[in-house]
Amino acid sequence: MSSNRITDILPKAFNLLPQLRILDISKNALETLSPNFVEGVPHLEVLSLVANSLHAISLETVLSMQEFGVKTDDNRICCSLVLVYCMTKGTCFSLLESRNMKGVLLLTFILVFLVNTLSFVKHLKLYTHSFDGYRLFIRTSPWGNLLHGIYLCSLWAVQEYFSDNFVLEHIRWRQSGFCFKLFVVSLWHALFSPLIFCLLALARLMVVLHPLNTKFKRSSFVLQFLLLCCLLSVTISASLGFIQWLLYHLIPFEFCSPLVDFSETFSLIKYAAMILCFYQLSGTGFVCITHSLLVVNLKISQKVISGLHDGKSTFLRRVCTQAIASTASDIVSRIPSNIIILLGLLDEKFDPSLIKWCIILLCSMSSILHPLVHTAASLRKKAVLTGLQTKQLHLPNIHSK
Repeated sequence: MSSNRITDILPKAFNLLPQLRILDISKNALETLSPNFVEGVPHLEVLSLVANSLHAISLETVLSMQEFGVKTDDNRICCSLVLVYCMTKGTCFSLLESRNMKGVLLLTFILVFLVNTLSFVKHLKLYTHSFDGYRLFIRTSPWGNLLHGIYLCSLWAVQEYFSDNFVLEHIRWRQSGFCFKLFVVSLWHALFSPLIFCLLALARLMVVLHPLNTKFKRSSFVLQFLLLCCLLSVTISASLGFIQWLLYHLIPFEFCSPLVDFSETFSLIKYAAMILCFYQLSGTGFVCITHSLLVVNLKISQKVISGLHDGKSTFLRRVCTQAIASTASDIVSRIPSNIIILLGLLDEKFDPSLIKWCIILLCSMSSILHPLVHTAASLRKKAVLTGLQTKQLHLPNIHSK
């Protein structure tokens, strides 16, 4: 029955041939297989399914093939059966390829959620009566990081749902609406989070350069700016997700990430991912330049105010340390991750598991380190201000004595 353009096989289609031993239905146009399509053929020894376009294979269908040998080029069947002759050299995989990866993913998204939630709550308590623009940037940044936490949490839930059957279901998963939604969420985080970090660095610099008349100290201006950035990033993410669904109805990578395309057949993903990598690398360069200018101008301002011999005050060291720590956290997370992703886009033989580790670990580092740095700096500043207020309260007693 080879090469007959067969598109479907009915249940129990061969039950009138109980002595059938070899069934060759290769080189047809089969898209699905019924779980009981070989029922009633007890002596079947070999089934050939080579060169068919099977879009979906159920677990019941695979289990019905365990009693005879199967010749196929479908990697899903190769990974699910013992008596099988594979025409391809694909690898058997699941969404999370090992228990270690699953455990690290679980720990990472818990850290992302905890660190960013605590950072937001702590800044609300520290600056309850402060509504200036800079504080608004600080309070908004954890929400962009939480998008990545939602993405990681969803991947963990999908792994739990499919478990060991993911090899059979990965095509259906990559075509699902939920995978496309994760695509949009991941792209939204990749656009929004670096943008907020760049604006935060710019706001710091503007406050130092123009402490009295900068617009970045006005909460109304910053709020409009943030809403515009959020709307722009959401629109771009949703538009690319819709175009991908309209053109291909499939996400090229099982992590539903907009950064990966090993097949090199989804030109939209490939070029969008390259642009996104250069966008994030440019954002890191902008942060480095802005923070360098910030440190230089702080030194100049401090020398003018305090004299040439007092250029290394506690205040200067604290602000410089925060700027250096923020820049270092951005460099450590974004530069290696984007280099790995670019290599994956350019090299067909690049290890997909390395990309998965990159998304779980390196892409998550900025979502954990940035709020830690900002929270530590705010707590330190609050402690310094509290100490100054305490000293001022004791000054009248000293003068009276």
